[in-house]
Amino acid sequence: MEKNLPLSGLIEGTLKELERLQYTKAYARHFRHECEEFSQFAEEADADDTFSEELGAKFLKQRYNYPLAQQSGPLSPKVRAAIRCVRRLGEYQLYGAFVRIREVKPEYNWSARDTDIIEAYAQSVQTADNSAATKKLRIHHIKLFYDFMGFRGVEKVTQITPELISGYVLSLQGGSLVYAKHRLSTLKYFFRFIHANGYCETDFSYAVPRIKAPKNQNVPALWSKDEISRLMESIDRGSPSGKRDYAVLSLAIQLGIRISDIANLKLENLKWERKEIEFSQHKTGKRVIYPMLNDIGWAVIDYLRYGRPESSSSYLFLSCNAPYTNLQSGSMSCILYRQMQRCGIKKREGTVSGMHSLRHALARSLLEQNTPLSVLADIMGHASVVSASPYVKVDIDAIDNAVNPQDYFFRAPDGGLYDTHSIYAVFRDTLWKAGISHGGRGKGPRVHDFRHTFAVHCLEKWLRDGKELTSALPRLSAYLGHNDLTGTERYLRMTSALYPEITALLDQKYGYIIPKDGGVA
Repeated sequence: MEKNLPLSGLIEGTLKELERLQYTKAYARHFRHECEEFSQFAEEADADDTFSEELGAKFLKQRYNYPLAQQSGPLSPKVRAAIRCVRRLGEYQLYGAFVRIREVKPEYNWSARDTDIIEAYAQSVQTADNSAATKKLRIHHIKLFYDFMGFRGVEKVTQITPELISGYVLSLQGGSLVYAKHRLSTLKYFFRFIHANGYCETDFSYAVPRIKAPKNQNVPALWSKDEISRLMESIDRGSPSGKRDYAVLSLAIQLGIRISDIANLKLENLKWERKEIEFSQHKTGKRVIYPMLNDIGWAVIDYLRYGRPESSSSYLFLSCNAPYTNLQSGSMSCILYRQMQRCGIKKREGTVSGMHSLRHALARSLLEQNTPLSVLADIMGHASVVSASPYVKVDIDAIDNAVNPQDYFFRAPDGGLYDTHSIYAVFRDTLWKAGISHGGRGKGPRVHDFRHTFAVHCLEKWLRDGKELTSALPRLSAYLGHNDLTGTERYLRMTSALYPEITALLDQKYGYIIPKDGGVA
């Protein structure tokens, strides 16, 4: 490369190199604009018609006051663009080429004083039977705890105190209960690990509280057929990005594939001869096969022919800008939100309206067609039927909109809904008229006791009729609305206490599932 190339020739050579590396036209246009400002500065400074590092430094100092004596915040986009211009010209002058380097923040050594402990813990996590994403997340949870230790001036696990753990737990207030539950669960296991392996004399797992987070708390947003049509019609299929986005959303809407699996799809996963898509799921590792529907097949073909950049990458979906890397899961969520804004679709605040909600929409559609839950679990790629149970959740908004106050079975005098305090007042008045004494607040009887009585009477009748409780108990549990059998099986002990003659039968057949302590959830 000629070192004394005229400045105009250097700029043109750099622009051709940008084109060769397939930078976007917009980037090249902005770069040319910065080069024009640099050329104008060189003319005003009566400098030689060649580039030099000294000239570039003078340009940055006089035009943008860079570098600053004291920098309090990030550089402006204008200053960063000027710096890139000078660096590109200097690199091309020296080497005749340059590479695209992404700025990566260096990872600090957050476990400097406990490196051996963290490496041993990481090894234990890696050997566990968990997905790679789960292992990475657990290491990240411990890093967050070490960050908190650093805020409190604690450097080693041997300096941990219950007060420190309490402060960490309090710092999680206001966030997601589920996320806090996972972070504290990982921390509890970490404390047990370092104690069992002799790194810490005290097992601080006792100081980590358990958090009860309701399962499947978030209600996924429902998508109507009209909204799905509007969403897909809003995509500009004439552009390369539009062809890609249409194919991505089609896979999520029509097949319910997770976004992590869509992001990891490779060309080899497309089995054109069988009209199938075959891959191993990122979440479960389970091998699944999906039919390549006609709409999806043509959308993928349109993208491969006219939208996908020329690249040796094996991934199906690539970014539209150089360097052409595989599309990430987060980018796919941006695709959906961008299209929702374009077609004016807004979901109720508090509902989950990301890419995963499209997967729920497919599951809801299949349930409306009376698809068995076991079949639905296979279609959605779940490892068990239990994992498919969130799809039967009810959209609260749909119920609120469907129910008219006039439709309540028990209507209050004002036509609305009865208040629970009013029901309790009627109950106390009925007790007094029937001559049944009340033990006072907290002693009962209560209205809720009728529910317990009903359950006990059901079990007593089934036992006398010789019913098989191992099949009857789950039915009662579902009827009472319990999440699992734990809240129902305690009625067995109440039944045996009220009917001593069947205690021997209970102990003989079901003693292994009847808890020895009393109490009802």
